[in-house]
Amino acid sequence: MGKYEKIPFIPEIKLSIKDMNDDPLILIMKLQVKYSNFGAVKLITPPEWNPPICLKSSKIDITTRIQKLHELKIGRVLLFL
Repeated sequence: MGKYEKIPFIPEIKLSIKDMNDDPLILIMKLQVKYSNFGAVKLITPPEWNPPICLKSSKIDITTRIQKLHELKIGRVLLFL
């Protein structure tokens, strides 16, 4: 299989509600000390965690457009209006 056959799995960390409600920077620093040798970790949030919605939907203005990806191949200029 070559050089990729021994890729290790990354650690999975199951977070608690307390972890989710505490300061995220402190959590990241704690995880960095323990898991920095792995390069990546998978954070699993608790199923009962319901993050608050911090956006005020009445003030959001989202403009959508159609991307014509087939025209990118033939070199046409896309205008963003």
